[in-house]
Amino acid sequence: MYRLRPLLSCLIAATFCALLEGATTSKVAADAGWAQCVAILMLLSWPVAGLAGLVLALAAPASAQRNRGHLAGLAVGLALFLVPTLMSILGLAEDVRGSWAGFLVVLVAAALWLRWGKPLAGPETKPLIGKFGLAILLAGWLCALVGILTPGPFPAIGLLPTAPDTTADQAPPDSRPNLILVVLDTLRADRLGCYGYSRDTTPFLDALAAEGLLYRQAVAPASHTPPTHASLFTGKMPSSHGVLSTHVGMPPGDYPSLAGRLADSGYQTLAVVANFVLRRAQRFSRGFHLYDDSLVCHTGLGSASEAVTGMGATGRMIGYLTFGERWNPAKLLAVLTRPSEHRIHAADVNARVEHHLQALSTSQAPFFLFLNYMDVHAPYQAPGDFMDRFLEHDPGRFRERMDGMTYNSLLNELGQAWRQGDHRRTEEVAALSDRYDGELAYLDHQLRQLVDMLRNLPGNRPWRLVITSDHGEHFGEHDQMGHALGLWQETQHVPLILHGEGIAAGEVEAPVSLLDLPTTFLAWAGEIVPLAASRLLPGLPPDCFDPTLDLTAMGHQEAPWVWAEQGDPRQRFFFAEIDQLALWSASLQKTYFEVAEEQRAMTPKERFDLSSDPKEEQALTPAREFLGPNPEAWRNWLEAWWQQYEAGRRRSWKVDDGEASRLRVAELGYQ
Repeated sequence: MYRLRPLLSCLIAATFCALLEGATTSKVAADAGWAQCVAILMLLSWPVAGLAGLVLALAAPASAQRNRGHLAGLAVGLALFLVPTLMSILGLAEDVRGSWAGFLVVLVAAALWLRWGKPLAGPETKPLIGKFGLAILLAGWLCALVGILTPGPFPAIGLLPTAPDTTADQAPPDSRPNLILVVLDTLRADRLGCYGYSRDTTPFLDALAAEGLLYRQAVAPASHTPPTHASLFTGKMPSSHGVLSTHVGMPPGDYPSLAGRLADSGYQTLAVVANFVLRRAQRFSRGFHLYDDSLVCHTGLGSASEAVTGMGATGRMIGYLTFGERWNPAKLLAVLTRPSEHRIHAADVNARVEHHLQALSTSQAPFFLFLNYMDVHAPYQAPGDFMDRFLEHDPGRFRERMDGMTYNSLLNELGQAWRQGDHRRTEEVAALSDRYDGELAYLDHQLRQLVDMLRNLPGNRPWRLVITSDHGEHFGEHDQMGHALGLWQETQHVPLILHGEGIAAGEVEAPVSLLDLPTTFLAWAGEIVPLAASRLLPGLPPDCFDPTLDLTAMGHQEAPWVWAEQGDPRQRFFFAEIDQLALWSASLQKTYFEVAEEQRAMTPKERFDLSSDPKEEQALTPAREFLGPNPEAWRNWLEAWWQQYEAGRRRSWKVDDGEASRLRVAELGYQ
């Protein structure tokens, strides 16, 4: 039995370190509880510590001192945590192989010492397992059991500030309007009645558009969620803010944001999001007092797994020990601890909004509310009878409801075949388009309830509402399915509706960019300094703004074009390479450019007249060299674009989003 002393001592040391590292990790990751982190660390470290302890037990001869086995086991158990910690301190946390090499050196040295080292002086008085060791083992497994059986902490979504008391100094109350930005993820403009769609998918949005300001040609700056939202929050194009991938989130650093500017001016800033890629861990919460991503963030073991394998030195070393080409312990934990399948619908978002509006309604300060709805994003499975409300085609393999991972696997398979010219499943594609319309009808119904909540807020503070989308969706057009695959109208032409006090009914026909929304919000809040490259949207009546403000510096630049940018969304880099750019002129001429970084060239490839060919079915022959209506302005713009793009490329860096995040992103259909 005493030959098991190295094994027991190794497990005791590993358990002690798991308790300590679990505490430090939970302090860094607010959403990860200590007990849950300890449970994950025990699951990761005990197999390794047990195997190492068995190696020591087998290496020790029967005559080996019991005290020596005790010390060898403790040394190896501690090394399992101390070696990767040292590597992390040295800035080598990503070097998993180096950490394993260091640990194996300690293990081999301990085994050799046990086998041939000199005996220790003094009697062999150590028992097989002492009271202190037994206490550590019991504490570790009790904590792990609590972590497994309890849900863990609620996501730390933030706290709204207490509004200052204006009665003490008789200061006038803040009468600025409440501001609401609603992004309907994956909604293309041509599926709304107010944009000419034949089906009655959006009666409520159509009514809002008739009462407010409708932009006929609003352009998203990118073709998928993270880069467009980064542009909405920073006032910069993707080539400037560096977000071109689905996986990287907002870049770290100190830079102005829309929510931050509004918070500094006295607004209470609040967000509720339904898209996993917009969670706080991806830094989209910058500037928000309260950023509610509780609908998408897994709690309990899932959060702990992501924190331990992403932030903890030992968790990263063991978690990313690869078996074969695709599997490692971190991926296995991500699969085992991912939350149960629950599709987030607009009603869930509205419930969170209603909860937060109760707190906001008692404040004397205005608020900025950002909402993200995911209903029209795949899988197209609206609640209740909305799912098949417009179904006119055979859905085939998509007939029954299914979990997100299975659905998107089938959808990706269909999309890949379609891009390769295999159009045999046209009925399935048409049925998916039908069900997309059903999702939109459900969302429109829920948006009516959202606006009713805004109208029923106590007090008489005015409010301004902006409804738009971050990108659209393909259903077979241009041999594409889904989004993030190009800059065609199906993904770039998005709805843009402004509604509220001071916004008269009207329409704007000229192309505009969503890039100009941040500065428009700031102007409504009484700010006169634009946010980065963002400017005021055109067509807004003077009644929208405080008449005492000089908004000249924020005025809309009458540039003859707006544009969008595209890179490979699978790249896990900030400031990744851009390979395509599309440009819309004021006369609705759209030109596609191929971007060649090495040659510093932007070559026109295709051109379309959207006024006569809105579906881009008949390409015009582009000029050999694009000069636009003003050649000098084009050359100046092009040189400025290359300079800022190249400045970003020089500081490009890689990001590892972790196995748990990759699994959740895959459930959304991204690779």
